[in-house]
Amino acid sequence: MAAEAERMSRLVDGLLTLARADAGEAFAREPVRVASVLTGVERRARALGRTVRTHVSGDPTVLGDADALGRLLWILVDNGLAHGGDDVDVAIVVRDGTVEIAVGDRGPGIPADELEVVFERFRRGSTREGAGAGLGLAIARHLAEAHGGAVRAEPRPGGGALVVVELPSA
Repeated sequence: MAAEAERMSRLVDGLLTLARADAGEAFAREPVRVASVLTGVERRARALGRTVRTHVSGDPTVLGDADALGRLLWILVDNGLAHGGDDVDVAIVVRDGTVEIAVGDRGPGIPADELEVVFERFRRGSTREGAGAGLGLAIARHLAEAHGGAVRAEPRPGGGALVVVELPSA
C-alpha cells in the first residue's frame, strides 16, 4: 500500500511539474555546484539500498535552480536503477563551457529507434518492465531545457543505456 501511495505521489508531482512547464514557469538562476547536488542524490539512493558510482572532474557549476537540478539528476538515476539493477554510474565533466552529466546503467538498453521517443510524455521504452507512467524522462528533458541545456540517450558501450545532459557552465 505504501509503495502504491509513493507511486501515485510521484505521478501527481510529475504532472504538476509538466503543467508548470506548459504555463511557462521559470526557475531561479544562481550558481549551483553540481557535485553538491549529486551528493544529495547519492544519499537518497543509499537510503534505498542502491549504489551510485560517481566520477566528478573538477568543480562543475551551472546557473540554475538547485532543487530542479536535484530532481533532474534523481530522475536519471532512478530511471537507471529501475532498468539496470542496484547501481548506476554518474560521470560529470566540463567540456568547452558545457557541464556534461552522463548517467549509465547496465540494463537492456534503449532500442535505436526509441532513443528520441523515450523523452516524450507518457512514452515508455519497449524494454521497460514494471510500473511507470512514462513521465520521468519527459520531465528530465523539460528541466534540462529550462536550464538552457539538452538531454539525449544513447547505447552504453558494453550494454545498457547512457543518458547525457549538457548544461551551460556558469
